[in-house]
Amino acid sequence: MFTQEELENIIIDGSVEVYNDHKKLGRKGLEERGKNRFGETSLVGDYRAEDVWINNLEEHNVKAMIISEEHGRIELGNEFTSHVDGLDGSKNRYPIFMSGDKNARYATIFSIYDGNDPRYEDYRVSAIIEHPTGRILLASKNRGIFLIDPLTRERSLVNVPFTGEFVTEKIRGNTHAGTKFFNSTIRPYLEAFPALDLQSDKVALRANSIYYVDFALGKADWVLDSTFKNNLEKAVAYPFVKERGGVMVSLDGKDIGPQKYFEFHFDSEDYVPIIAAPSIESAKPILEKIRKYYSSNDLFS
Repeated sequence: MFTQEELENIIIDGSVEVYNDHKKLGRKGLEERGKNRFGETSLVGDYRAEDVWINNLEEHNVKAMIISEEHGRIELGNEFTSHVDGLDGSKNRYPIFMSGDKNARYATIFSIYDGNDPRYEDYRVSAIIEHPTGRILLASKNRGIFLIDPLTRERSLVNVPFTGEFVTEKIRGNTHAGTKFFNSTIRPYLEAFPALDLQSDKVALRANSIYYVDFALGKADWVLDSTFKNNLEKAVAYPFVKERGGVMVSLDGKDIGPQKYFEFHFDSEDYVPIIAAPSIESAKPILEKIRKYYSSNDLFS
């Protein structure tokens, strides 16, 4: 059994190792390695980052079931569940960054939850390594959100209050048109709030975890999101939302914390709307508009 501080140190060790290894990898990380379990092209950088995290868990004797984008499911034990995505944004953001666009953002993400059948509220620690900026963000249960210096491993507490304003500058989400995700999930947001520029580049950052970096740092108070791909990103993002004091709600208007990870749209191909918000009360007007859209278009409830 690990203390909270021990788990924090384990996830910091893994984060720093992943960050340093990714820097050394350079352009070799762009080489294609085949298809992952979702049928997407997997890059060397994707696979390598997951390898480093998995090895880190083994070295620290963390008995976890690992759910990963590239490796699938790996059984190391039944004390914890760990989620990992080697490079979130590898398909569109990572290659652009390596081609010289220093504004492109992508990340490695992982988390540790209690048990092998956890609810979202059973999180212990979570990390997002934003490679282009060198930012390592840590969320630790009941202890807050921290920025980690990858050189010194020193941590600084992040504590940013919500403004609560539902304005373009405070919203993030994958609102670029042309995808199934957009048509089934984001279109309701756009139609419900036509006065907002939700297709602005400030809103649509393309890499899912980056929405939650901005949320954790107070640059965003809202994330317009959905379930997809085993909800790896949601499992990593939820701790950041809660440790900032926010909620992650589904169409029923309830925080998803009590929902079991492996049951809440885990294998569903539907993109079910999820909203990260300052509070349930503040999310209600948005959810009401979204539900009206779904009802009028005879979509799932």
